[in-house]
Amino acid sequence: MTLAALKKEVLRLPLNQRLKLAEAVYESVPSAHEPLPFEEMEKRADEALSGSVKMIPAEQFHREARALVKKIARRRKKA
Repeated sequence: MTLAALKKEVLRLPLNQRLKLAEAVYESVPSAHEPLPFEEMEKRADEALSGSVKMIPAEQFHREARALVKKIARRRKKA
């Protein structure tokens, strides 16, 4: 089965089943890095809340992340 055919079949599932499937697939992917220690997460949150670091809007983050994923997918197709 091709990825396109699989995607078509998955999108026919009810929402609750698609969410369960998405979670199972996501959990099957190995982490690219170790989780940050709590102290580091707390430090970064403090920096964001104090305004000492430049933040970007969530919409921009998601737009740029989607573009990066598409770029990676195009490179993989060429390989």
